[in-house]
Amino acid sequence: MHACRGHLHSAWARRAAVAVAAFGMGFAPGAPPAAASTAGSGWTVRSVPVGDGFSLSPNAFQCPGVGWCVALGTDEDGLPVAVMLAGGAWSTTDLPGAGAVGSFQGFAGLACPKVGDCVTAFTTTKAAPSDIGTVGILEIDTYSGGTWRAKDAPLPTNAGGPTNAGGLYANPSLSSLVCWSVGNCVAVGSYNLGQGTNVDNLAGLIETDSVGRWSAAEAPQPAGAPTLVEVKLDKVSCPRVGSCTAIGSYRPQTGFEYTFFTDQQAGSRWTTTNLPLAHEDTGNGTGMVSCQAAGDCFALVFAGTDGLYAESGGTWAKTRPAPNFNAVNVTCPPTGSCVSVSESGVIATRVDDGWALTRPPASLFGSGTCPAPGACTLVLLTVAPASAGERWAGQGVPLVATQSGGLWSFKVLLANVDRSSAVSCPAVGKCVAIWIGGTRGDVVVASHLG
Repeated sequence: MHACRGHLHSAWARRAAVAVAAFGMGFAPGAPPAAASTAGSGWTVRSVPVGDGFSLSPNAFQCPGVGWCVALGTDEDGLPVAVMLAGGAWSTTDLPGAGAVGSFQGFAGLACPKVGDCVTAFTTTKAAPSDIGTVGILEIDTYSGGTWRAKDAPLPTNAGGPTNAGGLYANPSLSSLVCWSVGNCVAVGSYNLGQGTNVDNLAGLIETDSVGRWSAAEAPQPAGAPTLVEVKLDKVSCPRVGSCTAIGSYRPQTGFEYTFFTDQQAGSRWTTTNLPLAHEDTGNGTGMVSCQAAGDCFALVFAGTDGLYAESGGTWAKTRPAPNFNAVNVTCPPTGSCVSVSESGVIATRVDDGWALTRPPASLFGSGTCPAPGACTLVLLTVAPASAGERWAGQGVPLVATQSGGLWSFKVLLANVDRSSAVSCPAVGKCVAIWIGGTRGDVVVASHLG
């Protein structure tokens, strides 16, 4: 892809099929083009060509204002690009700082605090100055004044890496990003301490942007963790400036069981707490978190058995909407009821200390957002019947679930699209949802402007 051409971690490794349906953003070879149509329910649907091989990245679509959106993904060479809507037209631009083909390692996320301002972070690799392989680099790309600009993110002073051939030095990666404004952000991930010669010794990484200056620190580690350990932070949620909660996990280098914990920020200080997990919940997993206020969060871990946890007054306890409710997402608006969705698309809405369940047509979850209390919008995918000859693997009928007055309603938008992708709502009743569809890498855009 070239700049300005015309016209959006395997988190659940043990649920590959669900991950593909829920967050897999490619498209099936040989799939027919997505059919543009108007749904007749306030949603207008059209197909936007963005180039061959475009693949949308998960957690990388935002519309901070009506008529202005940004989606991040990769082109046919696997390099990062931004697809942007402004002035009624879509354009595609290469992102700077990615390096050579094959070097891009994935986005940490996308934060667009306001129209015209966005920040993203990703990992890329560059040739090492000797024969020991490549060097992992953290790049911060900022969009402001109509231009994307890249800079290298710093690493803690104790960053290092294995010295064996093929090593990646500090091998840094970022997995989550939150920004209140350009120049005021927090990102989390991991990096290599280099206290071994043949194995990684990973530490949690916290990157902080204050007034445009990025600094890096090793994340605090819970008491009792092994000395040689692999630590990573997966997700960060920040209800306000200086008040963030990150979820992560650690395991000894000689074992396979992860222990999950949270790092919580109060001003410039971070403290850590283990989540109260039973043995059956430990395994090879990752986590996510969503907070309404300091000490008022929901965490979700993906391990031997999925676990949804509620925090109240700084104390964590397990919560389960239903006996067989395997959650894949949890989203909390600034106030009001949090919403969790299961791998089968069942919606659980928090009511006092319990949950109310809503069962849509048989579906798989895609993405969700809550611009205001009691006003969430989710994108679901109803799997197409196997008997439909014109269907192909991974295709389905997209649904939009809209919450109003505590009740959920469902709208079928159109047929013939590939997997459900993402939705962003700059205001209640004003949303844009996107999918991948067709063999040309089209983005299917559904707009509801109220």
